[in-house]
Amino acid sequence: MTNSICFFTFIQKHGMAKLIKFLVKLIIWFVILVVVLLGGLILYNSIGSFDPAEIENLEIVKKEYPANPVKDTLLFANWNIGYGGLGKEIDFFYEGGTQVRPTYDLNKKYISGIRQIMEVLNDADFVLMQEVDVYSKRSYFENQVALLWGDFPGRSMVFSKNYDVRFVPVPPAEPMGKVQSGIFLMSKYLPEKATRYAFPYDEVWPMRLFQLERCYLLAQYQVGEKIITVINTHNSAFDETGKANIIQINMLKEKIVEEYNLGHYVIVGGDWNQNPPGYDINKITTGDVMKTIDPQVPADLLPEGWAWAFDPEIPTNRNVEIPYKKGVTKTTIIDYYVVSPNIEVLDIKTHSTNFEFTDHQPVLLKVVLK
Repeated sequence: MTNSICFFTFIQKHGMAKLIKFLVKLIIWFVILVVVLLGGLILYNSIGSFDPAEIENLEIVKKEYPANPVKDTLLFANWNIGYGGLGKEIDFFYEGGTQVRPTYDLNKKYISGIRQIMEVLNDADFVLMQEVDVYSKRSYFENQVALLWGDFPGRSMVFSKNYDVRFVPVPPAEPMGKVQSGIFLMSKYLPEKATRYAFPYDEVWPMRLFQLERCYLLAQYQVGEKIITVINTHNSAFDETGKANIIQINMLKEKIVEEYNLGHYVIVGGDWNQNPPGYDINKITTGDVMKTIDPQVPADLLPEGWAWAFDPEIPTNRNVEIPYKKGVTKTTIIDYYVVSPNIEVLDIKTHSTNFEFTDHQPVLLKVVLK
């Protein structure tokens, strides 16, 4: 009532014309304020922004001096750890949920659980990981690369950033803030070289200032007179048209066929954000609700002899539009491997964690070099 009286008093005292003029000025100043804030945000993220070259050499870090692989049977582990922020209690705003990050206590619980499961992966000769954070607000500014690498003494390590934004402004009520994250490769052996290959931008400027700069990491290891090429990839998600996925999968195809034609052994693992050829929801035995992601990887993408290796019975990824609940939350398979014709797959198994600590489950691959 008081506000109404003030409003009519203003009109009586100053007239309708002055009221309209006042409102127009108010709107103009509001627009100016929004433009200044957006411009300042773009400028802030532009200064020193992450702008990697198409091909970059990566630093190879080692605590000790691992021997080059001499055995012909090797074990691989592949896991997207979701930056320790997407355990079973969490939904995520970007997929229709409401949460931005877990509480501090939940984050520590998830990281502790991830480290415990990593002990199961201790025998792996190669560990491929995605969404590993370094000093990000969403993971409480912890260096997860150093933390996880510290649990595996005597291994070489290569890290490649694919997300480095000074301030992510969404959601407005609780911005994600600073994010720095990437893909991570640990091995019992020392690579001869490691390289970052950029995927094309998903977004145009200025939106790409706030988005991932996706890539794959390629490392090469000497095996006698031959080379093992190991690739860790994290392909595009939230791609409704599927165009980015198609471009990226074809880029990978060209590279891995090129490596194989040079006489190398080739193994690619990662989070593909697409279903593999041969994926069938009716083969899942865990009681989860399954979904398909279109477009799936074409069955004829690679020449004859290449093998797509995945566990057909256990999902590797869950939706994060709601917290995880078996039989309700939709799941799928998007974490897997592809191996060249000169490699034989001995075993492939998804290690079931019931999505306790992250929205992905680790996948173990055992191969023999022919």
